[in-house]
Amino acid sequence: MLLTILDTAKHLIDTAHKIAVSTPTLKEVVQDVAKPESSTYDNIMDVLKVLSGGLFGALVTNFFNKRSNKIQKMYCYYIDDDVKSQMPVQTAAGQHQNYHFKEFLLENNTNKDISEFKIIFEFDAQSSIIAKHSICKEGYDVLKCKQSKKNNECIFVIKHFNRKDKVTFQFEIADILNNVCNITEAGVTGFKIHVKDRRKPKKPAEIKIVDKSKIV
Repeated sequence: MLLTILDTAKHLIDTAHKIAVSTPTLKEVVQDVAKPESSTYDNIMDVLKVLSGGLFGALVTNFFNKRSNKIQKMYCYYIDDDVKSQMPVQTAAGQHQNYHFKEFLLENNTNKDISEFKIIFEFDAQSSIIAKHSICKEGYDVLKCKQSKKNNECIFVIKHFNRKDKVTFQFEIADILNNVCNITEAGVTGFKIHVKDRRKPKKPAEIKIVDKSKIV
């Protein structure tokens, strides 16, 4: 009886050993895959090449196509203003109820060089643009304002506006009532002008109060 049990146990141990020897371990499978000469390695690498070259390449192409084709934002910064007079003033154009100064900075912050486009400034409906100036890399007032039929509107044509280029626009405007403004682009596609207020708070001019005898 004891001998029978021992024989059976020995048989089970031998069988388990044979199964263990004939079955590859996880480590052996990984090592086999890692061998460049392995057929399994070749198959996996072929699949990865197809995925990386096809799917990944398509994803990258799609990403850059969307990025280059989407409508971009070009910023025009409102950088300064001043009320020259709140009282009636006389100019060459006639008498006006008030007189204002406004300054804007347009920057090409897109990823494109733009050959030509128009930028249109429009202020209060009843206002009048008395003077307008431009400052760009070519010089002062090289960009000429094309006066529209409306006294409150001015159109500039900008050419060869490369990335990071800037243009400053200055206006003297009379008869402002509601102090509104609209700036938009025309004759171009691919971007929209967005206005940002970057005016800095102005400190009041310092004044020293002295005795009458100190005034000289």
